[in-house]
Amino acid sequence: MSGLVLSYIGKLIVLAPLASLLAIILDRAVRHEVRELFIKRCLSVSQVISITAGFLCCGAVVVTGNPIEVGALKLVSLSTQDLSFALRIDSISAFFVLISCVLGGVVGLFASRYLHRDPGYFRFFILYHIFLIGVHGIFQGAGLPTVYIGWELIGITSALLISFFAFRKQTVANSLRAFWAYRITDSGILVATLLAMHHGIENFRGDWKGHPHPVILFACLLSAVGKSAQFPFGRWLPKAMEGPTPSSAIFYGGLSVHAGMYLMLRASEVYGLPTSVAISMVVVGVFSVWYATIVGRIQSDAKSMLAYASMAQVGLMFIEVGFGLNKLAIFHFVSHAMLRTYQLLNAASVLHDRYAFEHVLGREKVSFNPVHGSRAFSQYAYAFWESIDGAFGRLSLLALVEYLSRRCRSFEERFGEVILSWIRHVMFYIRHPLKGASITSHKITSGDAGRRGEDKI
Repeated sequence: MSGLVLSYIGKLIVLAPLASLLAIILDRAVRHEVRELFIKRCLSVSQVISITAGFLCCGAVVVTGNPIEVGALKLVSLSTQDLSFALRIDSISAFFVLISCVLGGVVGLFASRYLHRDPGYFRFFILYHIFLIGVHGIFQGAGLPTVYIGWELIGITSALLISFFAFRKQTVANSLRAFWAYRITDSGILVATLLAMHHGIENFRGDWKGHPHPVILFACLLSAVGKSAQFPFGRWLPKAMEGPTPSSAIFYGGLSVHAGMYLMLRASEVYGLPTSVAISMVVVGVFSVWYATIVGRIQSDAKSMLAYASMAQVGLMFIEVGFGLNKLAIFHFVSHAMLRTYQLLNAASVLHDRYAFEHVLGREKVSFNPVHGSRAFSQYAYAFWESIDGAFGRLSLLALVEYLSRRCRSFEERFGEVILSWIRHVMFYIRHPLKGASITSHKITSGDAGRRGEDKI
C-alpha cells in the first residue's frame, strides 16, 4: 500500500471511536433514553474498524520499517508557535497501537454485557470512548503536545470511572486520591511540553539526542512515575479498583498503567537518556518492585493483589528501559497487558468457576443431591469442555505469557527475599553492634579452626 492510503487507514483508528462517541451522544439527545443495543452496535462497528485499521497500519510499519504520518489537526496558531494534534505510527508505537485496538475491542464487548441494565451504562461508555481517544493520542502522538492532550484525557476518565459507583463514600474518596496524584505528577509533562516547545524539540520526528535540557527528561519521569503508579506515588493503584471490572482491566492492567513506561521509552529513543535519568529510572523501578512484592503478599482480595502485581511488573519495565533494553520492554508490555487484562476480567468469577469445576468432578466437601436429565448433561458437557480447553490451552499464546509471568513473579519473590534479608542483617547490626561483631568473629574463628582441623587430617 502507498503511504497516502495507509495515512487514511491510520485516521480510522482514532475517527472510529470518535464517530461512535458522537453517535451515542446524539442518540441520547434525540430519544431521551439509553438504548443499550444501539450503544453496543456502535461500539462493535467502531472497534472492528479500529482493529482492522490497526492491523493493516502496524503490520505495514513492522514489515517495511517506514513510519506512517497519519495526519495533523491545527488547534492553536500563534505568531511564533503552532499547537497541533499530530498522529504518527512508527516502529516503537506500532505494538502499543495494535494492543490498544485489540484490548479496547475485547474489553468493550465484555463491558457491554457486564453492565447490562446498569444505571450508569451510558455514562460508562461515554468515558470509555474518551479514554480510547486519549490512549491513541498518547501512543500515536507525533510530539509532546499531542501526548499531553491524551495524557489529560486518560487522567480525567480514570478519576471519573473510579467514582463510578458514587453512592459509596469510600469510592469517591479513592477517586479524589487518584485525581490528586494525577494532578501533582501531571505537572511534569506540562513543564516538559512547554520547555520542549520553547527549544523547538517537541516533535518526535527528529533526532534530538544531546539537545534537550535534563529538566525535560526529569519532568517526563515525574509524570511517568505518577501515571504508572510507581514508588512513591503508587498507593492510589489498589484503591482505583473501586471502579467497574472492565475499566480496572483496561486502565490498570492493560493500557493506562503502561503509559508512563511508554513515555520514557519514547524519550529514550528521541532524546536519549542521560546517566542521571537512567539511574533514577532504575532506582524507581527497584523500589517499586520491592514495595509491590512485599505489600502484595498480604492483600486479602484478588483485585488488590493484581494491582500490586501490575505495579511490580511495570517497575521491571522501568528497569529495562533504564538499562536500554527497549525491545525487551516492548515484549514485556505486550505479554503483561494481555495477561493482566484477562486476569482482572476473570477475577470476579475465578472462584465461582473453580467451585463449579470441582462440583462437576465430585470433589466438593458438602453433600448434594444427584442431578439428572438436562442439568446432568450440562454439567458433564462443562467438565468435558474444561478438559479440552485445558489440553489445548497449553499450546496457546496465553501459556507462553503465563510462563513468562510466573518467571517474573518468581524473580520478584527472590528479589524481595534478598532485600528483606539485607534489611534484617542491617537492622540487627545497628541494634546489636557488639553481638553482631561477636557472631562475626565466632564464624571467622570457627572457620579457621575447621580449616586447621582439615589440614591436620
